[in-house]
Amino acid sequence: MMTSRIALSALTAMLMACGTGAGTTTADAGTGGGTTTDAGTGTPPPTGGCPTQTEIAFNSAVRGSTVAGWDQNLTTWFSQSNVACAPATMSASYPAPFAVFSLPQPRTTDWDVVVTPDSGVDISVVAWQQSSTDGSCFPARGIGVVSCEVSGRAGPGGAETVRLQATTNPYRMGILVTTPQGGTRGGFSVVVRNH
Repeated sequence: MMTSRIALSALTAMLMACGTGAGTTTADAGTGGGTTTDAGTGTPPPTGGCPTQTEIAFNSAVRGSTVAGWDQNLTTWFSQSNVACAPATMSASYPAPFAVFSLPQPRTTDWDVVVTPDSGVDISVVAWQQSSTDGSCFPARGIGVVSCEVSGRAGPGGAETVRLQATTNPYRMGILVTTPQGGTRGGFSVVVRNH
C-alpha cells in the first residue's frame, strides 16, 4: 500500500509538472480519503524520517498545527555553513515544536511550498532538499542539505511561501512549520504546487 501511495505521489507530481491542469486536492493520508490530513498521523516516508513527519502528496492541501509536534532545538542545524537555512540570530523565528512534512520532488520541477495559517496564527516555514534515496531526518542528524529556504515575515494570518527547484536530480523535500517566539500557535494548511 505504501509503495502504491509513493508511486501515485510521484506520478501525480510528474503529471502536474507537465501542466496537466489538474486542480488542488485535499487528502487524508491516514485513511486514504476524507478532506484533511492531521500532522503526525499520515504515512511515514519510505525509510524513516523526522519524528511526527507526515508524507504528503504534490498539489494536495494538508492541515497541520504548530501547537504540538517535533520538539527539537534546531538552531545549530539552521546556521551550519553547509546548511545555511538561517543565521543563528534568527533562531527565535524557528523554535520547536515543528509540524514536519515530506514528499519526493522529481527532477526538472520548480515548486512552491505555500503555508496558510488560520486567522491570527503566526507561522514560519523551513523547506529543504536532500538526497532522493535517503529518507532519514537530516536536521536530527545535523548534516547538510542540497538547498534550504525559509520564510517567516508575513505576520499573523499571513501566508508564507518558499520555492525549491530541482534541475537535473530528483530530491526528497522536507518541510518544517512552526510559530515564531511570542507568536500565536494554531492551525494551518500546507500545499506544494508548481511555481
